[in-house]
Amino acid sequence: MAKTFTEFQTLIRNWANRDSEVLSDAIVADCMNYAVDKAYRVLRIRDFEETVTVTAATMSANEISYGGATYTEIDIPTDLLEIIQIRVVDEDGGTKYVFNERSDIRTFHDIYAEKYTNRFWCRIGSKILISDSFDADDTDYLEIHYYGKQGDLTDDETTHWFRDTNERVLLYGALAQCFTYLNEPDTSQMYNQMFLLEVQELNSDERKTNTKGGNTQVNFNGNGLI
Repeated sequence: MAKTFTEFQTLIRNWANRDSEVLSDAIVADCMNYAVDKAYRVLRIRDFEETVTVTAATMSANEISYGGATYTEIDIPTDLLEIIQIRVVDEDGGTKYVFNERSDIRTFHDIYAEKYTNRFWCRIGSKILISDSFDADDTDYLEIHYYGKQGDLTDDETTHWFRDTNERVLLYGALAQCFTYLNEPDTSQMYNQMFLLEVQELNSDERKTNTKGGNTQVNFNGNGLI
């Protein structure tokens, strides 16, 4: 059952069997946010998938040339957790090509370094560098598909996965943080194990769902090691 942020604070305090004098709203809110941050490190499910597109005009405006090489620099989505795929799409939504090779920053900038394709990318700070350029009038566009963070946990006006879809992850994770604050390590460890088990089961269910219905084939790039 969906709960507001305030209702969830009450739920956590009830489970902890502590009143607001011991666990203030501010402390419970911190514990909830810490739990979400921890879950983001390992939880990878389809509900977290997001897609952003970058037009050819924007790509062209961010083109950089040096030493005979040309690449494009674009901003990383602010909610990014992990990139799933970067591809170029035509005006009909069809895939023209995929950037299957990710390089380190030194290899990307070294024009003499061995590359295994002519379409590769890397990340530096808050930017993604793409080994490609676009004409400003091109109808093609870049699509970035990725795992992203959910919205503001405290916003009661919008749904939030951790409050509305699988509240046990948030509940157990927040309780682990609360009992760390209360200096009760055994209870904190118990809830942390429950939290990790929930995350593990969700990831396992996701992998099973992704592989059902046929044989799964994955291509690996050993970067010349094999």
